[in-house]
Amino acid sequence: MDARTTIDLATPARRVRQVLFAAMTAVSIVLVILIPTGTGLHEFSHAQYQIATRTQILADAVSSIAARQPQTWTFSVDRIEGAVTLRDTIDYPARILVVSDSGTTVTTLGDDPGWPFIESTAPIMDGIRVVGTISTAVNVGTVIANSVWLFLGGLTLSVFGFVFVRLGPIDYIDQSLSAVQRLNQELDTLVDELEAKIDEKAYDLLIANQRLTTEIEAKRFVEGELRLAKEVAESANQAKSEFLAQMSHELRTPLNAIIGFSEVIGFQMIGPVGNERYVEYANDIHQAGHSLLELLTDVLDIARIEAGALDLEETQVFLPKVLIFARNLFAKRADDAGIELAVQVPDYGPIVHGDARRIKQIVVNLVSNAVKFTRRGGRVTISAYVDQNEKIVMEVQDTGIGIGASEMERVFLPFSRSRNPTVRDIDGVGLGLPLCKELIELHGGTIELTSSPGSGTTARVIFPIERTATNLQGTETAS
Repeated sequence: MDARTTIDLATPARRVRQVLFAAMTAVSIVLVILIPTGTGLHEFSHAQYQIATRTQILADAVSSIAARQPQTWTFSVDRIEGAVTLRDTIDYPARILVVSDSGTTVTTLGDDPGWPFIESTAPIMDGIRVVGTISTAVNVGTVIANSVWLFLGGLTLSVFGFVFVRLGPIDYIDQSLSAVQRLNQELDTLVDELEAKIDEKAYDLLIANQRLTTEIEAKRFVEGELRLAKEVAESANQAKSEFLAQMSHELRTPLNAIIGFSEVIGFQMIGPVGNERYVEYANDIHQAGHSLLELLTDVLDIARIEAGALDLEETQVFLPKVLIFARNLFAKRADDAGIELAVQVPDYGPIVHGDARRIKQIVVNLVSNAVKFTRRGGRVTISAYVDQNEKIVMEVQDTGIGIGASEMERVFLPFSRSRNPTVRDIDGVGLGLPLCKELIELHGGTIELTSSPGSGTTARVIFPIERTATNLQGTETAS
C-alpha cells in the first residue's frame, strides 16, 4: 500500500513531455517541408500527365481524318485545325505541331513556348500504319507558376500545422498529467476501500465455507445412515418374503390333508359317521380350510412377486369365459346375500394376451371384494371392453358401502383394512387389492379405483395396448 501511494509521477511526466515535445517538433518540421514540396511536385506531375493525355486525344482525332483520306489528309489543314481546336483542353498555353511521315509540317497552332518547355508526341495512325505525328509543347515556367501558388498554399497550411502540432498537444499533455495525478490519488483511495471490503468478504466466505463443510459432512453421515437403514430394510424385507414363502409352502401340505380328510368325513365317503353334527363340523372344517388355503396362496404370491420370482405363463385369454367363471363362482354367495350379480361382455371377446390363471385371480379377488362389501338389494356388474385407445379394460362395479378419500391411499397396502367400524365384522386380511395391483403391473397394466362412501366402487383394470389380441387362433380360456 505505502509503496503504491508514494510513487513520484513528476519525473516520468517531465520526461514524457520532453520526448513528446521533441517528437512534435520533428513532425512539424517534416510537415513544413513535405506539404509544399509534395504539392508542387504533384502539380508538375499532373501537368505532364495532362499534356500527354490531351496529345493522344488530338492524335486520335487527326488519325480519324487520315483514315478517311489516306492519301490527301495532309491537305485538309482546315479540318485538322478544326478538330485540334475543338479537342484542345490543355490548361496551359501550348504550341501544337502536326507533321507528316515524310517530315513535312502540316500545320502549327499556338506560339512558340520558348525554352525550357515540356513536350509530348503521339503518332497519327492510318490503321496500323504511322502516317505522321502530333506534338504538344508547354513552357515550363507556366507550369511552375501554377505550382508556386500551390506551394505557397501548402506552406501556409504547414505553418499552421506546425504551430498546432508543436504547441497544442503539449498543453493538452500538461493538463492530462495533472488529471492523471488526481485520478491516481482517488484510485489509491478506492483501492484501499476495496481491499478492506475484500478482506471482510473473504472472512465471511471463510466462515460460510467452514459452515458448509460441516453441513456436507453431516449430510454424508446422514446419507450413510440412510443407506445402511435401506440395506437393512431391504434385507429384512427379503428375509420376510423368504420366510412367508417358506411358511406358506410348509403350511399348505398339512392344510391340504385337513381339507381332504374333512371332505371325506363330510361326504361320508368311507361310511356313515353316525352323528349329523360331525358332518356339519367336517363341512365347517372343509370351508375354513379352503379359506385358509386361499389366504396362504395370496401370501405366497405376494412374497414371490416381491422377491421377483413370479413368472407369467402367457397365452391368449378369452375374457368372456373368465368373467362368466367368476360370476358362477360367486353366484350362490351373491344369491344368499340378496345381491344381483351380472356380466356384461360381448360374446366375441375381448381377447387379452397374458397369464390366464393370474387374470382369473385378479377378477376373482375384485368380484369377491365387491360381493363382500355390497349390502342386500345391491348390484355387482362385471364387464370387459376395448376402449377408444384400443386398450382392454375390465371393470367390476358395485353399489356397496364405498371407500372414503382418507382410505383410498391405504387400500393397496398389504394387510391394510378399512378403519370404518361398519365393516369390522367382514372377513378378510387386506391382501386382495394389493395382490391385484401387483399382478396387473406384472402385465404392464394399471388398476384404478373410483369410489365415494355410500355410492359404491368401480375397480377398473387396464391392460397395455400391446396385450390386445385381434384373433381367436390358439386361444386359451380360464376355467
